Amino acid sequence: MKKESLHNALSSNKMNSKYFHIFLLGIMLTGTANLHGNKLVIIENGYINAGFLPDVGGRMVYIAPIGAQNVLFSDSSLWNEPESERVQLSPDAPFKAYNGHITWLGPQSDWWKQQDLLPEKRDRGDLWPPDPYLLYSNFEIIEKTDTSIVLQGKESPVSGVKLTKKFTLNKNQIEIEVTATNCRNSNVSWDLWSNARFDAFTEFKVPINENSIMKIEAEESKFREKVEFVTENGFFSFLPKLPENPTKQRRSKVYIHPNEGKIYAETGDAKLTIQFNMLPLDKIHPNQALVEVYNSISATGSENLLELEHHSAYKTLQPGESMTLKEVWTLEAKP
Repeated sequence: MKKESLHNALSSNKMNSKYFHIFLLGIMLTGTANLHGNKLVIIENGYINAGFLPDVGGRMVYIAPIGAQNVLFSDSSLWNEPESERVQLSPDAPFKAYNGHITWLGPQSDWWKQQDLLPEKRDRGDLWPPDPYLLYSNFEIIEKTDTSIVLQGKESPVSGVKLTKKFTLNKNQIEIEVTATNCRNSNVSWDLWSNARFDAFTEFKVPINENSIMKIEAEESKFREKVEFVTENGFFSFLPKLPENPTKQRRSKVYIHPNEGKIYAETGDAKLTIQFNMLPLDKIHPNQALVEVYNSISATGSENLLELEHHSAYKTLQPGESMTLKEVWTLEAKP
């Protein structure tokens, strides 16, 4: 998928220069960007632009140094789709890939085990899709400045929590805080799972030591090929390339307890560092890892994706109790 600058992304949504200026004024005056049907809400500080879809899980779908291309993988044609084409909330809502940066809950093995709406999913222990109420519900903008935004979701009947997301720009960094609050009258047990999606061929590296790699899920079959990887100079990286057999898909996932709480990535014209808290291994749910990286490549491009993920500590929340995952993204434009 071709990445776009913010200006091109907005232009692709048929916003001419006149309406672009009105659009920016609307953001400053109202804190929302629904002017002329545009649903993307933007914050910027002269160093970074960041864009969000409050009505699709409060997700960040755009971030870039000023003048650079979008770092995240997200189809801008979906940002302003009609309401009739948005995912309609229900326990069995289908998965739709708006991509960008979203927050899941971990472990994946428990996604449908703490709910009674769909007993068959609970009893089977379904691993897909994630909680649709966290991914697709309309998050309310409860605070907005030129350089920050706070979005709050409603209680999910699937997971029993509501999420509050805070994004703050500070020079060439964006500080991200996501808080989950237990809204039930009984305990729930989860971790917070940061999932940032990038183009499949994005270069990345995770700092490791000799004991960091916990497992690699990769399959060679009539449908699958592995994504090759390399460990050198204290870093792990996948080496994505097209499948040798065009009818197959390359797909691998690695589980890592890194050497430090950082992931480095590099796109065509920007460098990104994602920084988060290092946690001891015993704080992470045994079915997950502090850092997880998923890479998928197909000949047609329809399955192309890189996910750079990290988890908070796994906790049991009593009624009304909360937990927060914090991370800081640092972006630098390449010369």
